[in-house]
Amino acid sequence: MISFSTFLEKRALNMFRRGLLVLDPLQVQHFDFSLNLTRQLSGSGISSNLCFSPASVTLALAMCYFGASGPTKLEMARKIFGGSGNDTDDGNIKQWSENLIKQASAIDDESFRLKFANRIYLNENFELKEKYVKFLQSAFQADAVLRANFGADGPRVAERINSWVENVTNHLIKGLVSADSINAQTVMLLINALYFKGVWEKEFYAQATKSEDFHSTTNKVVKIDMMHKTDRQSYYEDGEIQALSLSYYRSSVKAVFVLPKKKNDLKNVVDGLDGRKLLNWLKSMEPNTKVEMAIPKFRIEQSFVLNRALKSIGLSSPFKNGADFSAMTNGNVKISDVIHKTFINLDEKGTEAAAATVIRFASLSLLTEKIPIEPKKFIADHPFLFLIMNKDEHILFIGQFFGNDAAN
Repeated sequence: MISFSTFLEKRALNMFRRGLLVLDPLQVQHFDFSLNLTRQLSGSGISSNLCFSPASVTLALAMCYFGASGPTKLEMARKIFGGSGNDTDDGNIKQWSENLIKQASAIDDESFRLKFANRIYLNENFELKEKYVKFLQSAFQADAVLRANFGADGPRVAERINSWVENVTNHLIKGLVSADSINAQTVMLLINALYFKGVWEKEFYAQATKSEDFHSTTNKVVKIDMMHKTDRQSYYEDGEIQALSLSYYRSSVKAVFVLPKKKNDLKNVVDGLDGRKLLNWLKSMEPNTKVEMAIPKFRIEQSFVLNRALKSIGLSSPFKNGADFSAMTNGNVKISDVIHKTFINLDEKGTEAAAATVIRFASLSLLTEKIPIEPKKFIADHPFLFLIMNKDEHILFIGQFFGNDAAN
């Protein structure tokens, strides 16, 4: 007898196959934006581990979007959200952001924790419009607007920001901003922090983990600790890839692993992937499929300055001297830096991950239905794409695993 949740998954799958489920354009664009950033951050032909949080980056940029006007707002609407910056788009983006933050606080205990936090730091002589501040406090649950003399107390402000982020992320994200990055030219910092901890619905047995070959590149094989189990999970495959979804206990959050069928084909798969195709794979997954799986344990910690990547996907107006953020302030400002830092650890018990994004503003004047008898085999012994998503398929984290520096 199948569970009610499995029944609903199967019904949704049947409706999708019959063309009765329509993909949400905002969701498709969220996937497109995430994949575009993945391609930019992974670099051309570079085979190295990658992890970042589209949810954290998008929420931080969404806070900026609602302070933008004119061509700046239009470009942000198109490149981030696939819209045109009208009232309907504003409502949809607000609801998307609120839903993401609201879902994060649904469960909070030792087995599952998902938390977003937003905060604003202002230079003491810089003023934000009251309407904009109230909007951020309401829609994004920005918990504080803090003022300081950035010119005289820059290092101390950086220390306070880093301490707050470290606390929110359970000490996983440290040193988000440097002491010399906050100065008299800085007028505002918008900060988003994300913390996630999830225990697998069915844990891997540590005794089954063993060191095995991982085909990192065509000419490189490394030893990786591989976790093993056979279980019933959502699964999809076609001629190009296999996809496996693992659920976290007491939550609707899941980890998805996309494994190319060819050992050294991850770059080609990601280069040919868009939001609609990835969503199609996810919607086509068969629940309750028996799978014999082998998945690496891994840990990734990375820092990024996202300016170049964002400009490369067409988001340039907010960084220019002519940027229009008149919905947030009467002053002339532009985005000077988008700094992002992530941490993820995936093992037999589950996953712990965190991310933080800080956006620095500078003054312009200064700057099938049947379950098979034989299990499917999902052996992730070569590079793969991974995602952690909530029930509405917001991408909390996305990354690529190539086996390099897996223990660092």
